[in-house]
Amino acid sequence: MVPLQRVVRPSEPERLRRFVRIFDGCDTNGNFGIFLDGTTNVEVTLTVTDTETNQTRVYTNPLGHPFEAITDTSAFATCP
Repeated sequence: MVPLQRVVRPSEPERLRRFVRIFDGCDTNGNFGIFLDGTTNVEVTLTVTDTETNQTRVYTNPLGHPFEAITDTSAFATCP
């Protein structure tokens, strides 16, 4: 599985609830994927980096909007 490093700096920590899962889909679709979910309306920018290839994906949520779940099943096509 791709190593995960995260930094979360919300302006109001009590309002930020998030879930991030990186999964190994190499056997099913040949990709690593990202699932994101949150119960917040604060601004969120999450950058996920594949440390093997230095490839990045950026996911955002604008201030004042409910965070919508993201299912990115083909985030990184870096399976061996």
